[in-house]
Amino acid sequence: MQNFSGLGRNNRFVIFSLMLIVTLAFTSTSEWAKRLDSRLSDQFIRYQAADLKTDPAIHILNIDDYSTSRLNPYLGKFPWPRAVYAELLEWIEDDGVQAIVFDIIFSEQDVRMKMSDAAFNEAIAQSGKVYLAAIELDPNKGNSLLRELPKSAGITPTQSADMNATAGLVLPWAVQANLWQLGLINFYADNDGVGRRFKLNHNLSGWQFPTLPYRVVRDINPSIPIAEEFIMQWKGNAKQPFSECSFYDVYTVLIEGKDVPDAAEHCRNEKSVRDWLNTGILIIGNTSAGVEDFRKTPVADFYPGVYILAMAIDNLKNNNAIKAANTYWQLLLLVLPLVMLSYLFFNHHQAFKSQVIRGISFVFAISFIYVASSYLFLQAGYLFATAYILGSTLVTLSLMILTRGLEEHFDRQKTVKIFNRFMDPDVVEELLGKGDLKETLDNKSIEITVLFSDIRGFTSLSEKHDAETIVRLLNLYFSRQVKAIFRHGGTLDKFIGDAVMAFWGAPLDCPDQAEKAVSAALDMELELELFKQEVGELGIDFDIGIGVHTGMAVVGMIGSEQRSDYTCIGDSVNLASRIEGVTKGVSRILVSEATKQRCGVGFDFEEKGSYTVKGREQVVKLYAPVRRV
Repeated sequence: MQNFSGLGRNNRFVIFSLMLIVTLAFTSTSEWAKRLDSRLSDQFIRYQAADLKTDPAIHILNIDDYSTSRLNPYLGKFPWPRAVYAELLEWIEDDGVQAIVFDIIFSEQDVRMKMSDAAFNEAIAQSGKVYLAAIELDPNKGNSLLRELPKSAGITPTQSADMNATAGLVLPWAVQANLWQLGLINFYADNDGVGRRFKLNHNLSGWQFPTLPYRVVRDINPSIPIAEEFIMQWKGNAKQPFSECSFYDVYTVLIEGKDVPDAAEHCRNEKSVRDWLNTGILIIGNTSAGVEDFRKTPVADFYPGVYILAMAIDNLKNNNAIKAANTYWQLLLLVLPLVMLSYLFFNHHQAFKSQVIRGISFVFAISFIYVASSYLFLQAGYLFATAYILGSTLVTLSLMILTRGLEEHFDRQKTVKIFNRFMDPDVVEELLGKGDLKETLDNKSIEITVLFSDIRGFTSLSEKHDAETIVRLLNLYFSRQVKAIFRHGGTLDKFIGDAVMAFWGAPLDCPDQAEKAVSAALDMELELELFKQEVGELGIDFDIGIGVHTGMAVVGMIGSEQRSDYTCIGDSVNLASRIEGVTKGVSRILVSEATKQRCGVGFDFEEKGSYTVKGREQVVKLYAPVRRV
């Protein structure tokens, strides 16, 4: 049986699968899909970060609220004179530290304390390992001609570089240009404002400007893999992920020569501070409230910018940034559940309710598998767009339930239309509640009880009256006979001229089908008498014969593609018709021995002899039923 669209199951499966793939390929670029996946991956990353350790060789010298408040009487309000940093640099040994990174913008010269800036420049020159920060502002408001920037800035032209390009840059003009080792510290957020990625280079009209983490790690390890950007692998406690000292503690120990008992172990005395400063990469940044350098990340809504800088350096230095999964694997993981759902809904001969239950169970199972797999892959450093896949799967399931629900609705309407012609409406409702209507209409060989009823003397009646009277008479008669058949749960097969054919045992299973068929036959006999009383003289010559037989037959939608009906065929049907032909002059109702044997104790049967009927070599024993009082 085909659905309302006229398409076969296999065709619908292929077409629907292709439609889903095209639709989901289009929606894969939608913002809701990206946000859905970002939310899930953020949860995984946040949960995983607590178990990951940051690089112990990356140190943060933190200008925190504690430092700014305690040093205010000595150094004044932040920003402090650059000579403070010059003093710090003097304590750092060139052989011990790999890089000294300032997450502070020295954008203007201190005209009031030129000697302070000079000391800072001299300390930078002596070190040779100091890296400075720059920021790109509005690219449409360029204040720097890129080709005129010093080579030390690290900006390099590509083949497509615009030689007249300008950019809005905040550069460390307090430091001599020949001492610059620059990198951008811009925060790169997704559309939802969360920073998950970090660029290696920033393209400025064809000019490549490295980010500060990339510039630092590239100088330490020139063989670092090249990529446009990377997904951040967040690690450690969000409140203090790296080895850290308060600037005040270090200043107190080194400059004032005092120990700090309450400080971290590596910040308590001169020896420990020296060892700490002269190992690995030192990042100097500000987390005090006045600076407001806090960003939204997967691990915290207010994450200090200096921590982001340090985390990017950690990722690059240790080559453990998260990699996006291969696009082909993503596509396979997306298409697989969709095709399986399509197959489940459109290629299985199952009841709609069963398909819905199996579909929901499948989505729950695949969701668990995908979420668990996504987390395991994330631990291995690969990010899969699992949330988008699961969201698409849920949308697909909803579409399929809707589509199959509509198909089921139209199938029910078609079934109601078919069976309302053949059965009592209450029986039709019971049939609809049984489940799979397609299976109900499929052809099958089952045992049924067939009833044939024919009018005696109809030819003579037709000769005596006009056609209009005959039609009115037949309609009245058939209405009474059909009521008797429906009263006992029979299926009206067809009217054949002046004959009526009905059967029991399909489409609903009926264990007492023989009893119901015989009861209907006896009621039809009573209805005949009532009919004759109603029509008066018109019914004087009106009589009927009824034949009933129980046996195997093929039942279902039988016919051509243009027209088919729910009917039954087989030898048992023919025998019921032959039995009805024997009734004339014998008994108004005759049933076969097979029907008699399947009836209960509600009837007496009078044997009427054995007869040879057309199409059968064996004689047939026939009985006239009588209802017990």
